[in-house]
Amino acid sequence: MQMLNSNITNRKKDKDQKQLSISDWSTHKTKYPFVKEFSELISNVSTKILKTVLMTPEQENLAQSLWGANRSKQQLDSSYKPKISTLREYYEKVLLTDHKKQWDDHEKSATIYEDSHLE
Repeated sequence: MQMLNSNITNRKKDKDQKQLSISDWSTHKTKYPFVKEFSELISNVSTKILKTVLMTPEQENLAQSLWGANRSKQQLDSSYKPKISTLREYYEKVLLTDHKKQWDDHEKSATIYEDSHLE
């Protein structure tokens, strides 16, 4: 249990900080905040916008490589049915994976920052 600060100004500041804190995972109910919203966003924009605005060239190359590899595997093995079939789905998957990676990186850096201030 956290003790309340006797200084009213600091107490209000602490309360505001807790409300705005992105590190309070319990309020987000998920390890990856905003993944649903991000997924909805990228599913509603055109493929051209995905490629030219939202993706880096590296992300686009990765999506195209994965799509090409799955097509090749499907041609070699007719029983192989990939979970993702269109290039657009690969674009979306790469963007979502990168979104989650950014949150993982943020969580690591927030923990490192917090640990360094405790010493």
